[in-house]
Parts: sequence; C-alpha cells; structure tokens
Amino acid sequence: MTIYPTREEIEQGIAEFPPSTIHIQILFRWKEKHYVKQWKEKTTKERFVALTHLIHAFWRHHNIKGSVIQGHTWSYNPEHKTIFTDSETPSIISTLHELGHSLYGPSELTTCVFSIGLFKECFPIEFDKLEWDGHMLKRIIR
Repeated sequence: MTIYPTREEIEQGIAEFPPSTIHIQILFRWKEKHYVKQWKEKTTKERFVALTHLIHAFWRHHNIKGSVIQGHTWSYNPEHKTIFTDSETPSIISTLHELGHSLYGPSELTTCVFSIGLFKECFPIEFDKLEWDGHMLKRIIR
C-alpha cells in the first residue's frame, strides 16, 4: 500500500472538504499583492520572498512560529516547524502542500486535499494548465 493518495481520493476529499473561507481569503489577499503583479516577470528570488510571505500569512492566522529555509527539495520538518523550499523551483502549489503538512500533519491525503483544493479555487486558470501525475499536479509543457 502506498502512502500517496490517488487522484480520485483527492478529488473526493476536495468535494467533501472544500477549502475554508478564511484560507481562500488569505490566499486571495496574497495573490492580489504578490501574484497578479507580473508573477512571470519576477526573479526566482522575488518569487521565494513572495512565497515566504504566503507561508507566514497562514502561520500568523494559525499562531504558528516556524521558519522557511531554501534548500534543494520541498519538505516540512515538524520537529523544528521548518518548511524547506527547492531553491530552483519556486512553486505556489508546492508551498501550499508543505503548508498543509505544517497545519494538518503527515497525512498526504489531507495535505493534498488542502493544497490542491485551495489552488484550484484560487487559481482556476492555472489549475487548468496542470496535469495529474500520480498524486501531484505538474505543469503541461508543450
């Protein structure tokens, strides 16, 4: 048995537990400030700064004191309350995924439902440009 959920399990979870209003509001406020203003023109460093702001906005709401460290892979360390980012691939959906772990624990299903459901709600155009690869969404390259 795999620890990763299927697409069907994630979609069913999103249908049963849609994103909360407060999480949608946090993400829309961040999007208005950091994303709408030429996301594609931002440098990798500027994107990471913006994504760090997103993480801290969620953590403030949930009274979490943690840290964000640039690394070489996306992960969350619950013992130190640290999100590690991949310094080469600034990703909103990966940020939301690791935020999900920081908020809800190790369950991949819960985290995928949180991150994918929230991304789909707040970035519908971008969501439509992604394709499923197991439990993950990846950008379609054409």
